[in-house]
Amino acid sequence: MITPDPADRPAHTGRWRAVAGLAAVALVIAVAGCTGGGARKPRGAAAVPSGTVTVLADAAFGMVLGRVAKQFQEAYRGTEVIVTLGPSAALAARVAGGEAADVLITADAATMGAAGAAVSGPPLPFARTQLVIAVAPDNPKRVSGLADLARKGVRVAICAASEPCGTAATAVFAAAGVGIPKVTRVPDVATALKKVTSGAADAALVYRTDTRAAGDKVSTVEFAESSAAVGECQAAAVATSANPVAANAFVDFLHTPAGQDQLSSVGFRLP
Repeated sequence: MITPDPADRPAHTGRWRAVAGLAAVALVIAVAGCTGGGARKPRGAAAVPSGTVTVLADAAFGMVLGRVAKQFQEAYRGTEVIVTLGPSAALAARVAGGEAADVLITADAATMGAAGAAVSGPPLPFARTQLVIAVAPDNPKRVSGLADLARKGVRVAICAASEPCGTAATAVFAAAGVGIPKVTRVPDVATALKKVTSGAADAALVYRTDTRAAGDKVSTVEFAESSAAVGECQAAAVATSANPVAANAFVDFLHTPAGQDQLSSVGFRLP
C-alpha cells in the first residue's frame, strides 16, 4: 500500500479543492447563462442531459477535463460537471465498492476492467497516452534514455505498480532490456512530475501530455521503447449513476470533434 506524502498532494487554488483521503483534487465548473446551442441527444437518450455529472478521472487528465467539461456545459444547458482527479486504480476500486459517481475515466483498459460490473456498457476508448522522461529544464544529469535512469546518483520517480503509468513503466523497461532502477514510487503521474519540478527527483516517467502542460518547468526526453506501452484511455458510465442520461452524454462527448480537439491539443494521441 502506498500512502501519499502530504507534501506531494496537488496544489489547488480558486475553484480547485482537496478531496479527502485520495490525494486528489476536484473541480466544479458552473457555466452561467449557457444557451444550449449545438446540444444533441446522446446514445439512446430520451431527453437532453441536465443536472450534475460527477466524473472520477485519472490524474493524467487534469490539464484538459476542465475545458472539456466547460464545453459540455455550454452544449447542454442546466448541467454541472464535477471532476475528481486521482490514481486510476484507487478510483476504479471506489466505483467497484459502490461509491456514488456518474462517470469513470482511466488511463488504460486493464484498470477500467477492474471496475467490473460497476460500469455499464462497453467502455469507450477515446485517447491514448505515451510515456516520456521528464527532467529538469537544463537536464543536469544528462539523461538521454532509460538506461541513464539506472546510473548512480540519478533520483527517479515512477508511478505505483498498480497504476497505468506504473504498469507502462514496467513494460518499457522490459522492452529496453533495462532492469527497473531504484526508484521512488508515487501514487500517480501528477505526483511523479511534481517530484521533478520541486527538485526532489532528477527524472520521472510521465506522460507526454504532462510535460507539455508543465511548459518550461521541465524538459522532455523521448525514447523509442515508449511505443511498447501505449495506454488506451477509457471512459464509462457508472452502472449505479443517479444521472445516466448525462453520464452517457459526457462519455460520448469525449469522442466528439470538440472533445477530441481538446485532447489532441494537449498531446493525447487519438484512437
